Formats: sequence, C-alpha cells, structure tokens
Amino acid sequence: MTLIQLPDPTTQLPREKSIPKAKEPTKWELFAAKKGIKKKGKDGKLVYDEKTGKWVNKWGYKGKNKEVESDWLVELDDKNVGTENELIDPRKLSRMERKKLVKKNELQMKRNREKK
Repeated sequence: MTLIQLPDPTTQLPREKSIPKAKEPTKWELFAAKKGIKKKGKDGKLVYDEKTGKWVNKWGYKGKNKEVESDWLVELDDKNVGTENELIDPRKLSRMERKKLVKKNELQMKRNREKK
C-alpha cells in the first residue's frame, strides 16, 4: 500500500450547480414572525396520568381525551342537564363532541388551502 501526498490546489473549481436562492416566506410564516408565534414542540403533547402513573398523549391513540370511554361511572355535565343530550350515553356524547371538533378543524384547513 502506497500513500501519495498531493500538492495543495492552485485553482478553485466552480460549483456544478448555482447556490440555491432563499425561499420566499409563506403568508403564515410572515404572520407568525409579525405576531411572535413560535413553532410548538412536543413538550405540550404529553400529560401525566395519575391513575396509571404514566405519561400519556393528550389526544389521539390511548389519549387522555378518551378517558371517559373507559370509566365505569361518568358524571353528567351541568350544561347537559335538562336538554336532549341528558338522555344520550355520556361516552357517545364525548365521542360526538370530539368528532365535531375534528370536522371543524378539517373544514378550517380546507378553507385555508382555498385562500392560497
């Protein structure tokens, strides 16, 4: 095995491709910079569950928001007393409220995409 020491380069070679141009910020990025809004990290996604002694997701698969579905006893909210929602199973009612929030979010996302 033979190693050869090459001399230092004397001429600078040009780049094959030009230096990429800075991307123009989106409307949201401009708005966020103006208002001082920063990207949300993962630290806000977990909450401590005192029953199990573990950290669980706020939303989604095995999330804290689905805790009502596994409870054997569910208290009625004061807002549901005396309405037709009082007769509906509280587990189904909380699930319907979550579904309603998801649909609302999807509609808002659709409207935002159409504005572009």
